[in-house]
Amino acid sequence: MRAARRRGRRLARGASRRARRGFTLVELGVVLAVLSLLAGAVVVSSASSESELLLDAAAGEVAAALRHARAEALRSGEARHVEFVVASDRIVVGKPDLTLDPVVTEYVLVHPLHKRPFDFVVGQTPGAEGVELASADFVYAGLGGQSQSVIFDPEGTPVFVGGGRRHTLSKGAVRLSHGGAQRHVRVSHLGQVRIQ
Repeated sequence: MRAARRRGRRLARGASRRARRGFTLVELGVVLAVLSLLAGAVVVSSASSESELLLDAAAGEVAAALRHARAEALRSGEARHVEFVVASDRIVVGKPDLTLDPVVTEYVLVHPLHKRPFDFVVGQTPGAEGVELASADFVYAGLGGQSQSVIFDPEGTPVFVGGGRRHTLSKGAVRLSHGGAQRHVRVSHLGQVRIQ
């Protein structure tokens, strides 16, 4: 029994000596290296997640503009127009003048929440600062080429009117970019809007 006690005391004394010595320089170096790698990963992750958040906000605004135009066309029984001016990152939601060729916006609609004209620059909307309107491509059946605008007819169908003819949408997409990341807002031939 005494021998076991002595052995226990010796083990306890050895452990306390080791505890007083602290960590070696190599151990501290390894810990610092691991911590700096983790810190670098957090910085990269937060930068990409910031871009993702900004793109989500901008895509939400673009989708809201398209959905509002379609809902207003259905509600009012009159066509509504969404024009994308890629060069200036601008989006205008309004009532089109279908008597002119090319079609122009007769007047701008009022945003349902902000109660201001529904005419905005994507990268200047709160929560979407710095996001760019990279492209807006709407392809219509029977129309050679693409358009950067869409008209929702009174039934909510996305169309293009020009040259005395009406063309239905085959596919439409708005591409937003920020910091190398992208979001797409797509419009189906039925007028459904979804964010990808």
